[in-house]
Amino acid sequence: MKPSQTTRARAGAAALLAVAATTGCSYTSPFQTDETMSLGDGVPVDVGDLELRNLVVVSGEEGGEGTLTGTAVNTGSKDVQLQVAVADGGEPVTADVPPGEVVLLGEGSDAVKLSKVPAPPGAMAEMTVATGSSDVTPVSVPVLPPTGYYEEFAPPGYTPPAEPSESETESEEH
Repeated sequence: MKPSQTTRARAGAAALLAVAATTGCSYTSPFQTDETMSLGDGVPVDVGDLELRNLVVVSGEEGGEGTLTGTAVNTGSKDVQLQVAVADGGEPVTADVPPGEVVLLGEGSDAVKLSKVPAPPGAMAEMTVATGSSDVTPVSVPVLPPTGYYEEFAPPGYTPPAEPSESETESEEH
């Protein structure tokens, strides 16, 4: 039995409708690779020619010392001096970033030590960042405890909380 022209026309129309329906979603949806996202623990901020990524303050307690970690990228052609200050006051700390270079803040000689962190671990610390040629930019930076992969950034003299003994753990379970 031969399909009629009406059956063929309906099948063709159904196929066109199916193609249009399945490609319509990608036509109206933005490409996720076009979106800038912060996928790390920290926050991003751009200040002049300086791109700061994954900024985190590592501190064991509110009011204690802390270390600012993250990545600084100088996209310009001149040296940039990053200046970071806690919004509640305190002396600004600095780090030099050569042109076209990536500096890992918090490591070795590029450690950015804060004398007083205004927020406890788990909260956000209000800070300002600036370069010599830009305005001061406010930023809220997460404060994380020096545990896990942030343990190496623990402030001097930090003592981690004692882990419960096996007998304490068993008594809590019952």
